[in-house]
Amino acid sequence: MTSVLWIAVCMFFSLNVTLISAFDSSKCKLDLGLVVDTTKSIKWKNVPYMRRALKQLVAGFDVSEDGTHVSLETFNKHSKLHNTFSVESFHSVKAMKGLIHESIGKLVNLTRLDKALFLADQEMFTEENGDRAGVMNVMVLFTDGKSHPNLTEDFMPAIDSLRQKGVRIVVVAIGRFAAEERYREVLYKIAGKNIVLCG
Repeated sequence: MTSVLWIAVCMFFSLNVTLISAFDSSKCKLDLGLVVDTTKSIKWKNVPYMRRALKQLVAGFDVSEDGTHVSLETFNKHSKLHNTFSVESFHSVKAMKGLIHESIGKLVNLTRLDKALFLADQEMFTEENGDRAGVMNVMVLFTDGKSHPNLTEDFMPAIDSLRQKGVRIVVVAIGRFAAEERYREVLYKIAGKNIVLCG
């Protein structure tokens, strides 16, 4: 499943409209933002799966100084940017795999999807933090679409801003809530048809 996942994700933001092979995906040069839901609604049983999928995704690209750069953000009631595109010590697959493993663990309430998206817009995909001119920008959001209803602010301005910057957004829908119509609608608002459905 994980191999299919990263090929499918690469398909969404490939300059081609056809499904590309694993070999071709290694030639993609991106500023790749990973935004990962670490709230209790995701369920602990899905954490090992998310780690494996993220590591496999990163391993599918040439993560290097002159290749793909990866930034990781996690969110629950707070959002945290663990590294930026500009941090040279994370310009390798090995370093990013270690960061993913260390950063995705404990699950916490509440879910603030809005904070996650605003942080991605205001801090992740910025020139100050290493977003490179002329390099394709992609954000992969792992979430179930559920957010705390009484606290969450309208996050569409963040989505609109990301799109204006040319960031292509892919959602990996994970967890039982992602199957519910009201949360699936949230995911479609964020990514349109660019959704990978996982169990």
